[in-house]
Amino acid sequence: PFAFTGNKFEFRAVGSSANCAGAMTVLNSIVAQQLIKFKKDVDELMAKKKIEKDDAIFQVLKKYIVESKRIRFEGNG
Repeated sequence: PFAFTGNKFEFRAVGSSANCAGAMTVLNSIVAQQLIKFKKDVDELMAKKKIEKDDAIFQVLKKYIVESKRIRFEGNG
């Protein structure tokens, strides 16, 4: 379900006879790892800089958005 099309990866549906369990396990593991890192980053800001929870979340999200700008595809095709 992951096609590399020259400069990006595309998520594609698997065929009707294919099993997508392996791909879903990988994707779920990646998301879980990132959520653990996100919580750690938010907790760290709250503890070290005494920032409110919502402000810490927004700061971490802003940092992630800036860091991933180069690799995010926000267009159509």
